[in-house]
Amino acid sequence: MDWQQRITAVWAEADALDDAELVRRIDDIAAEHPDEPLALVDLGRPVEAVAALLHALTPHLPRYQRSVPAYADALLE
Repeated sequence: MDWQQRITAVWAEADALDDAELVRRIDDIAAEHPDEPLALVDLGRPVEAVAALLHALTPHLPRYQRSVPAYADALLE
């Protein structure tokens, strides 16, 4: 499971977790893979980096659950 899928899984469980556990899980994921989008930029793939970041942010943007991932996917077409 990549970092994006792990973040999505944690957010799916967010209501069942206390705040400390939620923060701990997010911190663990961030500590393991903070550089994936940066690595894509370094590889000359900035559009893919932006798309990955947009997908990772989507769970935190309740008003944009359809538009942000659609835009991210459109970037990759």
